[in-house]
Amino acid sequence: MRVLPLVAAFSLLQVVPALAAPSINVASWFNGDDPAFDGTGNGHDLVLTGLDTARAGRTVGGWGAIGFDGVASNGATTAKVVEGGEGISVSAWVRLTDDSVSRTVISQQGQAESAFRLGYDAVSHKWTFALAERDAADSAQRTAKSNAPAAKGVWTHVAGTYDNSSREVRLYVDGVAQNKVALVRNGFAAEGELWIGKALRGSAATEAWHGDLSEVRAWNSAITPEEVREMTEASGVGEWKFNEGSGSFARDSSPYARDLVLSGGAKWGQGVGGAGGVELVGGTSAVNASEPVLYTDQSFTVDVWAKLAETGTARTILAQRGPSGVDPFTLRYDGERWSAEMPDAAVNPSKYWRATGTAVANKWTHLVVTYNASTRTLTLTVGYQDTADTQKSTVTCVAGWNSTGVLSVGRGSTGESFLGNIDELKILQGPQA
Repeated sequence: MRVLPLVAAFSLLQVVPALAAPSINVASWFNGDDPAFDGTGNGHDLVLTGLDTARAGRTVGGWGAIGFDGVASNGATTAKVVEGGEGISVSAWVRLTDDSVSRTVISQQGQAESAFRLGYDAVSHKWTFALAERDAADSAQRTAKSNAPAAKGVWTHVAGTYDNSSREVRLYVDGVAQNKVALVRNGFAAEGELWIGKALRGSAATEAWHGDLSEVRAWNSAITPEEVREMTEASGVGEWKFNEGSGSFARDSSPYARDLVLSGGAKWGQGVGGAGGVELVGGTSAVNASEPVLYTDQSFTVDVWAKLAETGTARTILAQRGPSGVDPFTLRYDGERWSAEMPDAAVNPSKYWRATGTAVANKWTHLVVTYNASTRTLTLTVGYQDTADTQKSTVTCVAGWNSTGVLSVGRGSTGESFLGNIDELKILQGPQA
């Protein structure tokens, strides 16, 4: 890929006061139907090479992602994008599938070196945002690094910012500012192309991205922590209020419109606030989707109210169905306690990770389950109506896997049906800061 001649326009030396929020990004890619198109309308369209434009995205049924093969795949503008007078920011949703070598998400080029690079460092196994001090192969790199190692195969939001007034280089992972902050002393002027999926090192293209990218953005300023957090909010992929009161459908009020169907004797009943709610009567009663809702190998949250009619018999609140009678995620009453469960395999699992809490019959209980695929933790929080008391249980080293089974409320693949009431179910895909 040709590198454009340099002029002293991308200067990291100029000190300019930060502009007030909100910051307006000057370019965005991979968040619409045409991956080459700059979604801001500023004309920073990409020339694409060897990309897979048909990858599954971060949510079931949502925008697709763009795949990179780690060899030749890349995107490049035909001119510079980031000016850098006041600062710079770049961000992306990333899914790294090969962490054996260093990888770059986005960079902007000088003659011999990238002026900045957002990506992954194979030596430390961490996410990084680095600015070069000069346009030379042996340039010092002022690098902010992630606190924890990068999680391979997990959708992660990474953002790098540089503030020209403070000269601070910062990195955010899933909306959280990382501890390592770097300071730029000099920097250099760069007016080359902006690359997605590779970097310039020693006058050669390298660090090819291997995995998927989505929602790549760039700014001519340092965006604020609040703006980063807004970009990383988990996506609501299903919300059922169960307030229809009649008919056989529970309407999904999320943008995905995945309505649930009452079957097996499931009926409308009393909800947590009095009105609304669905009643499960055991047997084969259930309220089912016709498709999967969650990627259970990625971060997710399930938030629901349940009232158990009686104790002593195992009952399923909801499950993301899996093959061969093994569900990748189940929230249930196990006969003694509330239990959020994830098995270690789709067939003949040797282990179940379980986060548990005390169950009480005939009492509306608020159950919130969060799976963090980056930290591999599964957490169950249990609360009760009319009280501020909560219990929290967390298990570690959880390795989620995905299936194409449907979401089933009130019944799992094992046949345990709920006996009692369920209300106000919300499901989110993505990390929880």
